[in-house]
Amino acid sequence: MKAPRSVWLVARREFITRTRSRPLVLGTIAVAVLLITFVLLQAYVFGQQKPVRIGLAGQAISLQQTLPPEMAALGVPAAITPLDSVDAGTSQVRGGRLDVLVYGARSALRVTVDHQLDPRLRATLNSQVRQQILDAQLAQLGAKPDDVLAKVDAAQISLTQLNATDPNLGQRSVLGMLVA
Repeated sequence: MKAPRSVWLVARREFITRTRSRPLVLGTIAVAVLLITFVLLQAYVFGQQKPVRIGLAGQAISLQQTLPPEMAALGVPAAITPLDSVDAGTSQVRGGRLDVLVYGARSALRVTVDHQLDPRLRATLNSQVRQQILDAQLAQLGAKPDDVLAKVDAAQISLTQLNATDPNLGQRSVLGMLVA
């Protein structure tokens, strides 16, 4: 037998012997189980988003119908609780039963939080205040707010792309490299 052939046979026998050993097989199974458990745990833990618990008091209770859909559109579930008084809401925020207390007139909302206000909720509440003020100003001028807002919503830019690029170009390039 020639030297390369005998080296190949010995190497093959050693590889097969070691890969069939009990510790290697059990270790491989253990690592696979740990990886699957890790992936499932990550999906479970990070896949669930707690709703923002919002308490509404006073005139802010009128936001009860509009606030949850707007927050859901931003990807944040909201649980709304109407409250009898601002003091009750403040104590619930302090006690951890509510994340946010919103109260006051719609044109001047006041917000109480324990630590930080979610930026998406801040943007939504600012939008509500601006909308209320805009409606009031338009009504003072004698215009119908719904007509004006319909015209504003209909206004759009006209886009012309001189050198349009394929939005999937990056994905196709990566896929081509992997296949190659």
